[in-house]
Amino acid sequence: MFSNLKVRTGLMLAQLAVALAALVAIILGWNGMRSSTEAINALDSLSVQQANLIKDAYTQMLRATIRADIAAAQRSAGDTGGAAENTRTVQQLVADAKKKMEAFKAIPKTTDLGKSTEGELLSSFNQFADALQSMMSALDKGDSATYLTLKNTKAGAASGAFSQRLGAFAEGITGFSEDLVGEARTQSATMAIVYAVLAAVIVAVWLGAFLFMNRVVLRPLRAVSDSFDKIAAGDLTVRVDVNSTNEIGMLMAAVKRMQESLTRTVSAVRRGVDEINVGSHEIAAGNTDLSSRTEQQAASLEETAASMEELASTVKQNADNARQANQLAASASDVAERGGSAVSEVVSTMEEISASSRKISEIVSVIDGIAFQTNILALNAAVEAA
Repeated sequence: MFSNLKVRTGLMLAQLAVALAALVAIILGWNGMRSSTEAINALDSLSVQQANLIKDAYTQMLRATIRADIAAAQRSAGDTGGAAENTRTVQQLVADAKKKMEAFKAIPKTTDLGKSTEGELLSSFNQFADALQSMMSALDKGDSATYLTLKNTKAGAASGAFSQRLGAFAEGITGFSEDLVGEARTQSATMAIVYAVLAAVIVAVWLGAFLFMNRVVLRPLRAVSDSFDKIAAGDLTVRVDVNSTNEIGMLMAAVKRMQESLTRTVSAVRRGVDEINVGSHEIAAGNTDLSSRTEQQAASLEETAASMEELASTVKQNADNARQANQLAASASDVAERGGSAVSEVVSTMEEISASSRKISEIVSVIDGIAFQTNILALNAAVEAA
């Protein structure tokens, strides 16, 4: 299945798998970090911002209640100045508590706890503030009985209700915190499992890439190296198998084509060498035959040269005889001149003899040329034989 897979494609698939695993890890990590950030922000908004504001407002209201009691006691004792000062302090404390509740109201409620308890907390605070304002109005009028009645009934109930709402809100924050901690632990365990699975996937991809490289690349390359070594050693019968169509398969096919080409080339060279050996043997045999024939021709030429020498001596004797005949003819001419009528016959006879002598002289010249050429041929044959 993977034998025909191209090396580049296999490496790209391995890199893609690792990149996908890393991307999944990054996305999960980013999602977990975002969830943790949202949870921390929600918890900060509840426990730090909202809860602190409500607690501070409740504290200010309690302080205002205490100051109101002090002002009532001072008014009963006739200390109107002290009562007036504490009354202003009560008003300032209530105003500060209202500011804190307005700040609490302005905070965006992102949790169900904050949305569900906001109205109850604001309502109980307003009831507490209204009760305290009613107490201070009765105190300003000097109606101590009404002041005490409002304190023990309306204000006490409102204070208790606000404190109860505050306690419930604090308990809700505690439960919300515990839920967040549980979710964080669950998410942490889940992320640990996911990261373990991703690590296993990355290890599996790495192992698969290693096996792929070993099977598809390294092992065929070792086979190619062995084939090159055997071919370099002269073994052209080594078998080169092409089992894939990827880059390594193309390399193996090229090595196989090179081996086949070398085999054809070496076979052609061997045939040429065999033909050269046969031709060399034929040339040697021809040289031997030529040498024997040359020796025979040299012997024949030597015999011919001897015959030509004999012929030359014979021709020379004929020339001497011709010269003697010429001399005799001259003597005969002299006799003919003295002889009268016989002279004409002697002259004609001498002319015939003179013509014959010229022909004999030409024959001698031809024989001399033949003898010269024969000597040259004999010399060449002796040189070739040598």
